Amino acid sequence: MSEVLDVLVNELPISTWRYNDEPGSPRHLGPMAQDMHRLFQVGDGKAIPVVDFLGLLVCCVKELGHRDRELRARIGELETILRGGEAVDDGKAAVSARCEDQTG
Repeated sequence: MSEVLDVLVNELPISTWRYNDEPGSPRHLGPMAQDMHRLFQVGDGKAIPVVDFLGLLVCCVKELGHRDRELRARIGELETILRGGEAVDDGKAAVSARCEDQTG
């Protein structure tokens, strides 16, 4: 899943366009079907199947949730270190403690 997020964020171009057969139609924003097909092998390069695009987005949401949990755990570890082994409930306490140490 990590690869899907990285490709979606770093390699998938986002464009604006209007449909040729709808003069005066509103401008649309999103990926092109050709790019989705090239990067993820979904669709036929002419249209983006909604179910495939939703599947890719769900993969990305799951990966972001995983990264969030890892970062929160790491922040907790660092806050504990900053407090000298004492558990900290939020980041404000750690910052406050550092300021007090520096000002005496």
